[in-house]
Amino acid sequence: MQIPDWIGPYKVGPLIGSGIMGCVYLCTREIETEDGALLIDSVAIKVPSDENSDYHVQLLHHEGAVGRHMWHRNLVAVREVILLDAGLPAVVMEYVEGSLLDALVQKVEVLQALEIVRQVAVGLEWFHTRRDGATPLQGVHNDVKTANVFISNSGVVRLFDYSIADHTYRGRRAGTGLTQGTPVNMSPEQARDQEVDFHSDLFALGTLLYQLIFHRFPFYKRTLQETLMMIAFADSGPHVEEVRVNYPNFPDLASLLDRCWMKDPYRRPDSAINVAFALEMIIRQVQEHGGLPCAPVCLLPLLTNNTT
Repeated sequence: MQIPDWIGPYKVGPLIGSGIMGCVYLCTREIETEDGALLIDSVAIKVPSDENSDYHVQLLHHEGAVGRHMWHRNLVAVREVILLDAGLPAVVMEYVEGSLLDALVQKVEVLQALEIVRQVAVGLEWFHTRRDGATPLQGVHNDVKTANVFISNSGVVRLFDYSIADHTYRGRRAGTGLTQGTPVNMSPEQARDQEVDFHSDLFALGTLLYQLIFHRFPFYKRTLQETLMMIAFADSGPHVEEVRVNYPNFPDLASLLDRCWMKDPYRRPDSAINVAFALEMIIRQVQEHGGLPCAPVCLLPLLTNNTT
C-alpha cells in the first residue's frame, strides 16, 4: 500500500521493521508546551503490508484493541488505532530505542538469559491478569519468542506484538484447524490445536530460556509436522538434564525448566510472576555462591557494539 506522508498528527519517517502482517515506521509529531517550547513525540506505527489479506488486517485491528490495555514497564503499549483509507488500521505504539532480542541471541550469557526471561515473565503477569474495568481480560500472548522481545537502550526488556493474543473479548480459537503461533515456540496445547490459557505462555517461557542459554531451540525437527509432534508428545527430560549437567552451580534452574515444560498445563507454575520470582532467586543464589554482589544483572553490554 502507498504510505501517506502523515498518519493523523504524525509525520511518517523511516521504515524500522517489517513482517508478514505489516510494516513499522518511525513517526513523529510536535507538541507545544505551556511555555511555548516544542517537544518531539516519537512513536512506532504499524500499517498493513501490500500483500496483506483481510485476515491479517483483522489481526492488526485486534492487536490495537489488546495493546491499549498493556501499559507496563515490560510491555509495549498501543496508544491508539488510526483508520487509513478503506478502513485499514494504523496501530500507533510506544517507540522504544534499543535492539530486538532476536538479533542478540548469540551474545546472551546465562545470567543475562535469566534476567531477560524474568522481565518477560513480569510483563506476562500483567498481560495475564489485566482487567478492563471489572472484566478480567484473561489474556494469553500466544507468541512469546525472541522476535517479539525488545531490549531498550536502558536495559529494560519489553514484550510486544499482540496480534494473535487471546483475551475475553475475542474468545479462544481451539479446534479451528488453524494453529496460530510460531511452531518452535508453541506449547503442547497450541500444537494440538486445543484451548489455551496463561499456562501456555509459561511453556513458551521455558523454551525462550533454553534458547537464550544454549543458543538453539529445544524443540525443532526437519518438518513442521515433526516439530509439532515433538512439542506435543516428546519427553523434555533430555533437555532438562542438559541444563542440569551444564549448569550444576545454578540451583533449581533445571527443575524450574522441567515444571514450565510439563505436558499437563496445570502441573506448570501457577503464574508468570512465580516464574519471575523463581528466576530472581536463582540469580541471587548464583551471585552469592560466586561471591558477587546481589545487584541487578546488567543487560547493557548486549547492546554495545551490536553489529548483527
